[in-house]
Amino acid sequence: MNTRSLCLLTLALLAVTDRLHAQGTAFTYQGRLNSGGAPANGSFDLAFTLFSTKIAGTAIAGPLTNTATAVSNGLFTTAIDFGAGVFTGGSNWLEIAVSTNGANRFVTLAPRQQLMAVPYALWAGTASNLSGTVSAAQLTGTIPPTQLPATVVTNGGSGVTLTGNFSGNGAGLTNVSSPGMAWQTVTGTVQAQSNQGYIATDTAMVTITLPASPNVGDIIRVSGAGAGGWTITQNAGQVILGANFSAVAPNAQGHLSGSTWTCVASSADFTTLVAGALEATEIPFWVWSNSGATWTRPSATVGAWASVASSADGTKLVAVAATTGSGQFTTPGAIFTSPDSGVTWTKQMELLNSGVPVASSADGVKLVCANNGNGVLTSADSGTNWGMRTPGSLQSSNWSAVACSADFTTLVATINGGPIYTSTNSGTTWKARASNQAWDAVAASADGTKLVAAVHHGQIWTSSDSGVTWTPYATLDNWMAVASSADGTKLAAGVASGPIYMSSDSGVTWTPRMGPQFTIYGAGGLAMSADGTKLVAADNGTLIYTYSDNTTSGTAGYLVGGLDAAVELQYIGNNQFRPLSFTGGVYCY
Repeated sequence: MNTRSLCLLTLALLAVTDRLHAQGTAFTYQGRLNSGGAPANGSFDLAFTLFSTKIAGTAIAGPLTNTATAVSNGLFTTAIDFGAGVFTGGSNWLEIAVSTNGANRFVTLAPRQQLMAVPYALWAGTASNLSGTVSAAQLTGTIPPTQLPATVVTNGGSGVTLTGNFSGNGAGLTNVSSPGMAWQTVTGTVQAQSNQGYIATDTAMVTITLPASPNVGDIIRVSGAGAGGWTITQNAGQVILGANFSAVAPNAQGHLSGSTWTCVASSADFTTLVAGALEATEIPFWVWSNSGATWTRPSATVGAWASVASSADGTKLVAVAATTGSGQFTTPGAIFTSPDSGVTWTKQMELLNSGVPVASSADGVKLVCANNGNGVLTSADSGTNWGMRTPGSLQSSNWSAVACSADFTTLVATINGGPIYTSTNSGTTWKARASNQAWDAVAASADGTKLVAAVHHGQIWTSSDSGVTWTPYATLDNWMAVASSADGTKLAAGVASGPIYMSSDSGVTWTPRMGPQFTIYGAGGLAMSADGTKLVAADNGTLIYTYSDNTTSGTAGYLVGGLDAAVELQYIGNNQFRPLSFTGGVYCY
């Protein structure tokens, strides 16, 4: 009978090798194999199976067969690898079966060999010198702050002091109890620094200049605690946008005093303005630059001007004036056009009336006028030829105002004492909208979907569907003129005697912005830039006023606040600051 026995010489097992990624999961097994009572020689197949019990039980891993294991004088050495997750700290026994190489007739040896940890494995199990990555789920317990490096910031630790320089804007910080901004009291003249707060405490005006080179997102705060108040001045090229401060006269400037101003118009970018007066005078136009405003007059003298409109670029103008008389609207009237921003004017067509409103397409080629008592007329060639657009039954109506979309597709015309009429095909057909009221003025967004109309001794009405439906807003007043931004969200409205009101929500709410006392003569008394930030108003008998939602660009622009007034400004890039909040009387210039 061929018998074999195995004598265990040395077992080097890393009992927690699944925790030591650098060591792997294999271990070395050395033994002695006897055959027929004598040391074996040759190649043998060895099969290893792992159990958690000394006898019987279910195998944990294996059998793992190492074929052609060399045995010399009874001694052999082989590597065993059951893979990860096998050794979890419990007791284990190794069962070995042996077969002559390739014979596949295994004989199980007894007894099973218990696997014991060696000193290196015991030391490694304490994790005192781990290398590689250890997942957080495998770590428990608390590490005292004293054992952490000095550069580590602890979470929830007390008595932690941070020193040195810090960079970034702090956008990721949360749960910070400090306001994060230092405040200092100031008097006289101060150069502001980014992310600082200044309390003006002087009895005289304190001047604070905006930071010269801020980063996007930087903040400056100013608060008035002294009777002198404060002024925030700007560096070259800087501007404070969308100010919307205080109730009255932010950046309102008067021009051309002494005339009975009746009508105004503006290019889309507000660089070209045109204004007409009731007296027999010329139409002046105004070109805006950072250095100020210049008004020039054309050479021809004509009668009292009733209305004027401009192309988007300000080069093509259309106006209506009385050709005789002075100081009043007399008959006959006439339509005049200018191709060169008002330098020269050409009389195009006589009208039975002179108090006739006009409107222009964005390119200045298509024009419309509401000829009071004589219907609505349009021109498709910059005013050279005109055609009647209303049926005979409507021609004698008391037409009071007219407006059009930028492409001239949508037209809207009002009748004082009648309805509002709209057309979506450049005046070919018309539909009556809204109720009969004393409609005095109307304006349209660039696409013609948003409309605003004013009722004399009534309310302001708006439409968001090209005039199909209308909703009343604002209080009852003697409304005379309205104007709209290109998108229809910013609106302006003037009364016969009082402030000029503005809305930034398509007419839902209104706030007095210029005043306190303006006298708007008629429907053409207001005009607005395409972005809605600038406004020009004709104050009957006094001045032409220009208004800007922003400060004047550069060193000429500034904010003013009094005692108890405060403002918070944020730099948004491109030399632009935007107010985040304010309280008290803050005015922009």
